[in-house]
Amino acid sequence: MAENDGSFFKGLLLGGAIGAVFALLYTPKTGKQMREDLRKKADELLAEAEIEIEKAQKKAEEIVEEGRRKAEELRLEAEDITEKSVSAAKEGKKRAGAKTKAAASKIKETTAGTKRTVKKQSARVKQAVDAGKKAFEEEKETKSKRTR
Repeated sequence: MAENDGSFFKGLLLGGAIGAVFALLYTPKTGKQMREDLRKKADELLAEAEIEIEKAQKKAEEIVEEGRRKAEELRLEAEDITEKSVSAAKEGKKRAGAKTKAAASKIKETTAGTKRTVKKQSARVKQAVDAGKKAFEEEKETKSKRTR
């Protein structure tokens, strides 16, 4: 959907520019008046493009912030799970006995697995955020080159 929005915007700008050029070229005006009209239209199109770039930047910032927030939520959840697991393991050790020791061992394994899972998920979220940042910068550079 975002690709279609970008294509629509590009088409809108291109169509507007072409229409403006034809309108100016077929209007009986002096060269000076025509240049001034072309300059005004170019300024209008540039202003519209800058507005769209700002919108895209805000959206990218929102996406990055959402990624950070989700990563923080995962980290806090992992800490809570780890804390509960460690607490349960300590309680199990106090009760002693063969069954309790076996249960404590299993809790430790689960905690370790949970930590690994959380680390993997955190790494994936970080990669997604980094990819979002990179895509945003590339799009920004592409738009910057087009407006030159």
